[in-house]
Amino acid sequence: MNQGDATLSPQGSGTASSRVCYRFEQCEVDPAGYRLLVRGEPVGIEPRVLELVVYLIEHRSRVVSKDELLERLWAGKYVTESTLTRAVYEARRALGDDSREQRIIKTLHSRGYQFVAPVSELTSDPEQESTESVEASTAAAEAPPPEQPHTSRTRRTFGIALASVLAVALVAVTVVWFGSAAEPAARERIAIMPFSVDANASDLGWAELGLPGLLAETLNERAQMTVFPANRVRQALLQQGVAIDAPQEEQVRALRDVFGVDHVLFAHVGRERAQLTVGYDLLSADGHHIAGAAQGSGAGGLAVALARTITHEINVAYKAGVPLRKIGPDEFVNEAFARGLQAQLGGQLEDSVRYF
Repeated sequence: MNQGDATLSPQGSGTASSRVCYRFEQCEVDPAGYRLLVRGEPVGIEPRVLELVVYLIEHRSRVVSKDELLERLWAGKYVTESTLTRAVYEARRALGDDSREQRIIKTLHSRGYQFVAPVSELTSDPEQESTESVEASTAAAEAPPPEQPHTSRTRRTFGIALASVLAVALVAVTVVWFGSAAEPAARERIAIMPFSVDANASDLGWAELGLPGLLAETLNERAQMTVFPANRVRQALLQQGVAIDAPQEEQVRALRDVFGVDHVLFAHVGRERAQLTVGYDLLSADGHHIAGAAQGSGAGGLAVALARTITHEINVAYKAGVPLRKIGPDEFVNEAFARGLQAQLGGQLEDSVRYF
């Protein structure tokens, strides 16, 4: 099949008179029924994500480019590459795969994706299933009714029970097909890099991981965002073989593949008179770049100011009235907590105890 002829078919690669399901590892995908089973149990998955899985399976003999996936699965809609990256992330999570092992969906940088797990195709005949269903229905209709009293109370009880069963079945079908009765709005995903510190402010060493930790707490509680904190980001880059001082674009690509992020924050902390200052670069997975700055009288104030600025830049609601559990009005306490985070996230557990 030529690449230009590739289409997503609910029947898979089977003929018009057959229905194909795909089985791999502990998963089974039924394209026609929009259903995913893992270890025999239905797993909620968004229809578009399931279509992505099916498309990659049906074209598993080759690498499928990102442009092709965007064109085929989001035809006529304006979406960015980060939309596809997030869909791949969700697909891997539903299938029990991850970006580090890539046992099922493999990323080929600058080329696209390929389905690499061995696949078995299971074919059934819908016409045969329909014939068997009709025969069973006919036999049931011809069978004599059971001899039992048909009181109005019995009929009413049966009607209530039948209505309950149908209601439960309807909810179950909705959950199996679409993952939930109502899909929540997609949350923006941001990865926070460890902050660099001004050479003339050596006393701010705690800001490398401690200040990103306070920022992550603020974004988690006051903004509808999924936040990947600095220690987890650093670990992911090391696992991907990407140096912490590699070019920003290379780090963004790696974090996009690992976490499906929309944005990556790079920041540099310093001090100006009595204020803590931070200059930042916010890089989006689609290549957009925002540079800015924020300042605060202490660790807590700076984290809050930075969170407010970032959410404004990427048009995410910021709920200023939500109380923060880890940041209070006392900046001495806020800095102590940030120092504890620095020690804890840096692996110095004994040192962190005295701050918490």
